[in-house]
Amino acid sequence: MIRLGRLGARLASAWQVWLPAFFIAAFVSPLWATLGKWGGTFDWGYFFFLAEVDRTSVLTYGQFPLWNPFYCGGAVHLANPQTYFLSPTFLLILAFGTPIGIRLTLTVGIVLAYDGARRLCRALGISQVGALVGGLGYAMCGTLAQHLGGGHVGWLGFCLFPHVLYSFHRALDGSRRHAIYGALWLAWIFGHFGGYTFPYSCLALAIYGLLTGLAAGRGRMAVLIVAAMGAGALALSAVRLLPILDFVRGHPRFRPDRDFLRVGELFEIYGVRHRTRFVPGHDYVWPEYGNYLGVTGLALAAIGVWVLIRERRRLWPVAVTAWIFLLYQLGNVAGLPWSLTKRLPIFRYMRVPSRFTILVGLMACILSGLAVARFVDPILSNWRLAGGRARFLAVAGALLAVVFLVDIDAFNREQWFPTMTGAAPTDAVSPQFKQMPGEKGRMYAYPRANLGSLACFEESPLDISPSLRANLPADEYAADATSGTVNRISWSPNRIVVETNFNKPGRVVVNQNWNPHWHVDGGRANNDRGLLAATVDGGRRRVTFRYLPRPFLAGLAITMAALGMAILLWWRWRPISGSRWETPPWGSARRDVPSRRP
Repeated sequence: MIRLGRLGARLASAWQVWLPAFFIAAFVSPLWATLGKWGGTFDWGYFFFLAEVDRTSVLTYGQFPLWNPFYCGGAVHLANPQTYFLSPTFLLILAFGTPIGIRLTLTVGIVLAYDGARRLCRALGISQVGALVGGLGYAMCGTLAQHLGGGHVGWLGFCLFPHVLYSFHRALDGSRRHAIYGALWLAWIFGHFGGYTFPYSCLALAIYGLLTGLAAGRGRMAVLIVAAMGAGALALSAVRLLPILDFVRGHPRFRPDRDFLRVGELFEIYGVRHRTRFVPGHDYVWPEYGNYLGVTGLALAAIGVWVLIRERRRLWPVAVTAWIFLLYQLGNVAGLPWSLTKRLPIFRYMRVPSRFTILVGLMACILSGLAVARFVDPILSNWRLAGGRARFLAVAGALLAVVFLVDIDAFNREQWFPTMTGAAPTDAVSPQFKQMPGEKGRMYAYPRANLGSLACFEESPLDISPSLRANLPADEYAADATSGTVNRISWSPNRIVVETNFNKPGRVVVNQNWNPHWHVDGGRANNDRGLLAATVDGGRRRVTFRYLPRPFLAGLAITMAALGMAILLWWRWRPISGSRWETPPWGSARRDVPSRRP
């Protein structure tokens, strides 16, 4: 290598930190332009609302967010597949508030996407230069920016997914602890958003893992690792999984899945700067389809396929996985993979197969990194001795990489502009919780105001009573006004205490939706026209309503047991000196390149 001196050597090695930091900072900078702004899209308004419910439940009332009384007349919260407070990033929202916490969550997600894709490239034997390009390409790809920018907070799971594949590779090569790490990453994905990202991640892990195991001659081991990671993730996620299953079982969400893509539209999805929102002939808006990588990115991916075929054939699972999910992306067409997968229990409720573009994009970015490494690596060892053709190809490859990264950074960062543009709520805080008519476009304003919004937006099919009323004198009252009085003693999301003074046995009604997991001390729980109620005896009584679902308790026990087992196995599976990981089965980038100079 050219002698640069000690300072020069340090600067040369520091590029692995400052270069990605520069690109990522430029990419997410629109998020941080106006710190006081709240969610600017309809979806972001909804997810800001969920974050406010979480913070209010924990900080104001000191309770685990099990029940959400702040919209639709009260609904399940932990069991709602769209909540995300069991993600570690919820600590950022808890510590810094919703606007800053969500910005930090998105920024951390992009950094983790880069780091995971970079590590995955390295596990495949791609050099540092190629891994940096592949990692940045994935972190700044169009579909992550469009979905996260538009308010699909669950797509943070796809930021974490490359770490799942990296852990799989390490486990396949003998590092048993990484099977635990992979299960933890999957559990994080499920805890953050139990909807789309977890089933997609499991499907992608199964397909890529099986192909990778076959390529390495370890098919049986690959199946065992995938099964162990999946089972471990489900056990670790049981505290959320069991409540969700309990809710979904009684509230299935069927949506028509008739949208499909034409083969000719694929180039537009990946190679065209698309700024219009509506897509003629399709059910959804452009952010559901687009994944801009640019013409340069597509060219690099194509070169990566060429390198793979000629010199790195053991990496064929990357290209085959990309092809499989490209077929998935085409939609619910008879004979294509998505139509077959739709027969499985979980996937039958899912729609928008165009979202498989994220998995195609991950593999395309890996191939781009492979292409850059192929042309840049041969001259890194010694520029002076490299031939003219090698120098030309290296410079051309480096320029293509720079153009690729600058292009996607400059265009895809535009998706953040509408993300944080809403005005911060300034509603006065009510001294007593009560149900209001509300506005479904401003639900995020009500939790901190200690109010409930009967007008609400929710895609999950909730049980909403037609007997709910707004602006009542008291939200706990006697069903028969002549039977006596009801006075609130204390109120919190999961626990309501009232005092009744009835001259005869009667019924106390709470102006919230009924749910079978509400329990009553001092009376007998009842469903009063879809409202939470309790039958109590005459006289002065103290009646306590408590929301504590049994699936939550069972799931918590399983999660704690799984976590204890994971810690025990982590301790027992200490690394063995001389592990095969020192020489990964894929070979180093340099070893697999022919010795002859290009």
